Amino acid sequence: MNKIVKTLLITSGICGGTGVLLLTVGVLMGARGSRFWDALSIQIKDGWERGIFREEVGKSAEEETDGDSEQWNTTVHSDVRKLDIDLGVREIYLEEYEGDDIQVLVEADDKKVTVEQKGKELQIGMRTAMLQNDQNQRIVKVLIPQEYEFDEVDISVGAGECVMENLNAKTIDMETGAGSILGEGRIQAKESSWDVSAGSIVLQELQSEDTEIDCAAGSFEATFAGAKEEYYLEGDVGAGSFEVGGSSWDTLGKNISLGDKRAKKKIISDCAAGSITIDFTKS
Repeated sequence: MNKIVKTLLITSGICGGTGVLLLTVGVLMGARGSRFWDALSIQIKDGWERGIFREEVGKSAEEETDGDSEQWNTTVHSDVRKLDIDLGVREIYLEEYEGDDIQVLVEADDKKVTVEQKGKELQIGMRTAMLQNDQNQRIVKVLIPQEYEFDEVDISVGAGECVMENLNAKTIDMETGAGSILGEGRIQAKESSWDVSAGSIVLQELQSEDTEIDCAAGSFEATFAGAKEEYYLEGDVGAGSFEVGGSSWDTLGKNISLGDKRAKKKIISDCAAGSITIDFTKS
């Protein structure tokens, strides 16, 4: 998408009695204009549809799923090579377990989530984009056998939340509008792509040879496996902040190049108005 040059104005306020957050975002140097408005529309639409904006997770997935199994619809899937998740306002948990097949748990009274396996592709999505009167936090759990490796994982959360545990795939593609993505343990992929508009992505440990990061007005934070010297890194900073291994840049329109271009591991970053923080497991 073409980059254009404008000035960033961020104004937020609370509309009395409604709790609706009004965010006016202009487009700035190095930013992708339409992504700001896409993120804004996602946040406002999902907030209205749920009656509230996204809240912090109050309970863990384990606590939520304890109890009567009749409260959950469970499907079992085998020989899944691609996992495709597209959920707007849901809490999605990807967890390891001691089993042989992939299990998907959806709350029994949640009629809007669809689960379907087409060949070797498992799709989890929504019946409709409209979530009227859906004010309760809803949970979807995906139980994955330990050491399971997907060929491809694609996850998109609009204003929802995704928590992953030790996810392993050849390629990973994740994006969030105004929601959050949290990676616990080690996230492994030969190639990975991370796109955050107005939300946040935090990865405890990322092992990826080819990594692309696109951060509009949100935040991305990850600790990469290995040492800084193992990576070649490029950063395009608009009006955001960019930090690598303790060194930071916040100059408007700064292009950054670090390391040896011949390195096997590469990190390509685009930071418009958000913040990117990169660290490494080895000093």
